[in-house]
Amino acid sequence: MTAQSTGEREEQTGGSRWYVRLLSWNLHALPWSVGAQRRLSRVAQEVLSRLPDALLFQEVWTHANLRHLTERLGTEYRVVEGPDSTSLRRRSGLLVFIRQGWTIEDVAFQPFTASAPRWRIWEADGLAGKGVQRVRIERGGRRLTLVNTHLQAEYGERRYDDVRAAQIRELRDIVRQLPPTEPVILAGDLNTRPDEDAVLDGLLRDWVDLGQAFRERCGCGTQLHGDGRAGDWIDYVLARPSLRGQARGTDFELLRNRALDDPYSDHHGLFVTVELQQAPRRRTPLLGLLVDSPSALSRRQWLVASIQGALDLGTPDWCLRRQKFALFFSPGS
Repeated sequence: MTAQSTGEREEQTGGSRWYVRLLSWNLHALPWSVGAQRRLSRVAQEVLSRLPDALLFQEVWTHANLRHLTERLGTEYRVVEGPDSTSLRRRSGLLVFIRQGWTIEDVAFQPFTASAPRWRIWEADGLAGKGVQRVRIERGGRRLTLVNTHLQAEYGERRYDDVRAAQIRELRDIVRQLPPTEPVILAGDLNTRPDEDAVLDGLLRDWVDLGQAFRERCGCGTQLHGDGRAGDWIDYVLARPSLRGQARGTDFELLRNRALDDPYSDHHGLFVTVELQQAPRRRTPLLGLLVDSPSALSRRQWLVASIQGALDLGTPDWCLRRQKFALFFSPGS
């Protein structure tokens, strides 16, 4: 697929569908990794040959590697730095780039409260400051929130299933606070296989797993073990469509390594085109607004809703809203 902007795809589909092209990748840019900047240069070359709208990276731990990527990507992208960093490392390792043409409206980071013990310094996760990075972007009146994350890893016999399950619950609660009227795309290294209960019960059941069909066809994984053996599928791109909307992946590709850190990382990159569809907006009468968001209306919004509700009283939709209102306030509800 040739590089194509969201606006161009939007015009071709009449505005009811729009597309976002996204790359999620654990880059394995550890402070002590050999040849990291050479590998990151090759990653940047792949990015510039495809020009996705957003880059969601994990494991970019040093300021030097961040600067290297920023220089190699040039003026095509703007960096979203992420949480405050110490002088020695970047907290969380999360790094987001947004392509020019998009407006970055809001950025936030929330660390996980659940993690492995800090005293196991040889495992590193307890000291990593992992968490959830959120970036809200807008283009041509279309808004969505990108969520970048990296969950607790396994270390030998220590599976840390309970820690990952707790982190997924935190992740789910964070996303539930985002407006349901706008789509959300979540990506990252979840360190969790698709058949683990933490994923199925904690997150995937409520989302569209954009890589599922590809995964079932290829029977492959997204990472390599330290000895070079193929590993499990533990990286994901998930979508939560907007209210009454739809989301699906129209293209999904793994940017593969030949071997461990050759030529890129110990993880394959996930490149996906996401099709988002929003149902047509309908006028919402007064009581519908009261039922849908009973505590979110300001005094001015109450006035507007009252006028709109008076105008909508005779419409067929009002009958449905009246039934919903009656059920909402019926005894025992």
